[in-house]
Amino acid sequence: MLELPGIRRGLIVPIPSSRHLPPRPVKPNHFVVRRTASPVKKPGLSLTERACLATMAAVAAKRIAVHHGEKLPDEYACRIPKTDSEILNFFLSFLAHQGLTDVPVFVNGGYVRDLLLGKEPDDLDLTLCLRDCPEEVTVAALLDEMKGYVESRPELGITEFKNATILSNESKDKQLDTFKAHFTNKDGVKTEVDVMPTIGEEKYSEDNRIPERDQRGLPEEDALRRDLTIGALLLRVQRSAAAGDG
Repeated sequence: MLELPGIRRGLIVPIPSSRHLPPRPVKPNHFVVRRTASPVKKPGLSLTERACLATMAAVAAKRIAVHHGEKLPDEYACRIPKTDSEILNFFLSFLAHQGLTDVPVFVNGGYVRDLLLGKEPDDLDLTLCLRDCPEEVTVAALLDEMKGYVESRPELGITEFKNATILSNESKDKQLDTFKAHFTNKDGVKTEVDVMPTIGEEKYSEDNRIPERDQRGLPEEDALRRDLTIGALLLRVQRSAAAGDG
């Protein structure tokens, strides 16, 4: 027996030794649950945050399905900014003026993603499929003709156009046909647009990390070569049947 000084009435309170206690019964499949401290509660969402989440949920609930090869529903197309719509209309009118009405024009990448998410997109990038065009028809050649078209068609809303290459000298040597176009509309709003052809097969040499590219590729080939799923989103832009060829 283990004895410790007791406090009760100044007596010695006998405490039995643990070696004299009977063993505790072991219950099968018995787990001891230990109560832990409650986690610190974080403050709730603000009214603004709740309203934002509610709006996002409502948009998601009403989101209309989009299928390959079908027209983009107006519920998505209406989110394209006015300045971008002007540029797209101008671009298609210019191609029609050049006799290239059948050249497929695509918006690609994050711009398409934002449209499908119900957001207002930015950073407009265009891709042209020149596969069935004569060899002399290139992005560079088309953009060289665009300034004169701007001056002849002020009613299309574009008042100024400039284009600049976005390539290194080494890339130019490999004839990569990619340019950065700068559009200014009648309100003075400037918009920068990357323009490039659909690229097919890419071949790498042992002594150079820049590939030689087939710049007459199919849209499917161009999508498959991209290393990010978002970048592989392509949305074809076409003029309505009512629009005349400018």
